[in-house]
Amino acid sequence: MTKEQIDKAYAKTESETTEKANEHLFLFIKQILVLTTTLLGLLISFSDKNLNSQIEIVLFITTLSLLGFCILLGLAILYERPRNFSVLRTKILEHKQSLLTNSQESESTIFAPFSKFFLIKAKIYYASFASSIVALVLYGSFALQSEFKTKQEKINDENKIDLLIKKIDKLEYKLNSIKSDTIK
Repeated sequence: MTKEQIDKAYAKTESETTEKANEHLFLFIKQILVLTTTLLGLLISFSDKNLNSQIEIVLFITTLSLLGFCILLGLAILYERPRNFSVLRTKILEHKQSLLTNSQESESTIFAPFSKFFLIKAKIYYASFASSIVALVLYGSFALQSEFKTKQEKINDENKIDLLIKKIDKLEYKLNSIKSDTIK
């Protein structure tokens, strides 16, 4: 087999494999986008309106911001797909025109790779998603810790009240016993 025959044989397979990889990439980005949007909605709807500490407020705002940024990046990345098809269509037309004018054999595959900016956006997208998950976990742990402290303080206050009631009962009993002794 000559080099040209090998190139032709594998060109179609390479093109199909690249297309499948791109398809799975966009499906994965869509799934992350749905997850991120759902997390943002849940976080907003179930958030406590009275945040107790500055750290909790900062983590809440950071989590919301990172989730929002992740959603915007995901939409920008999904926009790249139609743009890439447009570039591919242009390359096909150019290839067709070159075949008609030159009537010589040219490349057997036509491929429109994604831009370097797209790859950078994708990396930032994954990093922002991971960061938003970390921020969400930190916010959740601080919120639970704050809620636990509040409940513990309430329990302690109730225990103090119970102790005071018991002391008042003892004093009242002593007063009643002193009254009964003085009356006798």
